[in-house]
Amino acid sequence: MGILKQLKSSECLDYKKQGIWTTHYTMSLWKNEQDLQLFARSGAHLKAMKESQSLAKRIITRTIDREQLPTWKEAKLLLKEGKCINY
Repeated sequence: MGILKQLKSSECLDYKKQGIWTTHYTMSLWKNEQDLQLFARSGAHLKAMKESQSLAKRIITRTIDREQLPTWKEAKLLLKEGKCINY
């Protein structure tokens, strides 16, 4: 839950999360790429990414430029064209 605490105290404009058992999704909305990168490369998020190999078999990311978060249905379709890391 450290990432959520970090997210809530960051410059993030909005976020959503959902998941069950071994499949989890998160999305966040930022005013600019710099704020996103500062979050992703620091604190609890950075620590989790360094440990991700022991937590996940696969991580997929996708960055899009939008004014609001997409629906879950749309976001999952967008992930099909995302960057995939397999462990």
